[in-house]
Amino acid sequence: MRFYLVFLFLFILVACSKKDSKPDPTNRDITGTVQVFDEFGVASNDVIGVTVTLSDGTNDLTTQTIQNGKYNFSKVPFGKYNLAVSKNGFGTNKQFGIKNLKKLDSADYPLQLGTIGITQKTSTTITSFSAAGKPNRSFDFWVTLSPAAGPGTTPRYFRIFVGLDSLFDWTNPEVIVSPFPVTGSGQSGNLRGALLPQYFPAGTKAWIRVYADASPNNMYYDSTSTPPYKFFFPCMNLETPPASSFIVQE
Repeated sequence: MRFYLVFLFLFILVACSKKDSKPDPTNRDITGTVQVFDEFGVASNDVIGVTVTLSDGTNDLTTQTIQNGKYNFSKVPFGKYNLAVSKNGFGTNKQFGIKNLKKLDSADYPLQLGTIGITQKTSTTITSFSAAGKPNRSFDFWVTLSPAAGPGTTPRYFRIFVGLDSLFDWTNPEVIVSPFPVTGSGQSGNLRGALLPQYFPAGTKAWIRVYADASPNNMYYDSTSTPPYKFFFPCMNLETPPASSFIVQE
């Protein structure tokens, strides 16, 4: 009889313990902050109402930023997600491969993502450009743009792309050059070291395109794109004159 009472007491204790324990988590909140910049890289206080989207490839979750650019997704199922941040007149920025992992304290502590920025699309237009091949696989270039950046004002920017045929554009270049700052109505210069011999042997015709861009430009690398592994430039002005060409010199 004594043994039975002890067993019954232990059974009740275990049952109560299971009843009082927290359920196994299946989701957690995801939170973060968005910064907003104009096309010249000046931070803006207009950070409310930016659209933020989480996607697992099948389902999308969408919210908007509130005061101080903060956003929150409630009870996001565990899994792998991509994040997109967008606003009318701004270049969309993205982050890939966000892992929302199961943790014992998931219900109490959200997954805090790093700050992500979006920049206003550039208002600059490339009005003309040309290029000429020089020895040692270098080339001279001349670019004019509108509107001009006056003396003492914030520079405007352009970016050079190099390809192997006249139909190439920013989506399939062989070479991508960092943005050039411009004060005034244009820029000229000489670019060395960009035309690697394995891609541009002597005698090859190289084609040049120039696009106006913003700063910071929010360039990102998308491993999920088709074709895969593509760089995107969401703040560029895609209207540009026809490609210029030259023969690569040894």
